Amino acid sequence: MRLLVLRHVGPYSQVGQTWGRLTMWAGMRGLPGPGMQTIGIVHDDPDVTPPEKVRYDPGVVGTRPVQPDGGYATFTHEGP
Repeated sequence: MRLLVLRHVGPYSQVGQTWGRLTMWAGMRGLPGPGMQTIGIVHDDPDVTPPEKVRYDPGVVGTRPVQPDGGYATFTHEGP
């Protein structure tokens, strides 16, 4: 799968804003479509990590290659 990710660092309660930025970015490149998959990668436990250091990566599975820009990253995952 080809995953497009935008890193969120900060309070977990603000992750929705980062999801909004990612989906807007993907939409401007014509990526959303039927069956689009989203994935959230949680790096820290917000009950243990200070709010300003919580890391969370919202991601959308790309349907075609896209050049990352402005803080966005892409990577390929193979396997389970």
